[in-house]
Amino acid sequence: METQNTALDKGYNEGSLQIDMERLSGFSASEGVANGPCTVIKEHKDLYNLKEGAIVICEAATPELISFMPFIKGLVTEKGGALTVATWHARRYGIPTVTGVAGIMDSVKDGDIICIYGSNGIVEIVR
Repeated sequence: METQNTALDKGYNEGSLQIDMERLSGFSASEGVANGPCTVIKEHKDLYNLKEGAIVICEAATPELISFMPFIKGLVTEKGGALTVATWHARRYGIPTVTGVAGIMDSVKDGDIICIYGSNGIVEIVR
């Protein structure tokens, strides 16, 4: 199996370009790559602030989140595994998903730029 290079592997430290990245890992739940600003969902009411194309970070994918899946482009959860109902829906809609990422809720805030590598269970956070 060919390994996928990620942004962190490319070493963006040349010249004045200094990027601080953190790499977290979890379970590969739905393949694909998504990057961009994230939206942290701490309570159910936060779901109604989602914008189309959001990358969602949440503690666990709840049934309420499934209604919003056609509109999001990536999903990362702190709990759960690759066989939850929510990840089944993520695969159905082709949404790159990584689950079981310990500490993700403490590591990101709304608007942080992240990259999800759903095929190998890696999430990179750009600071």
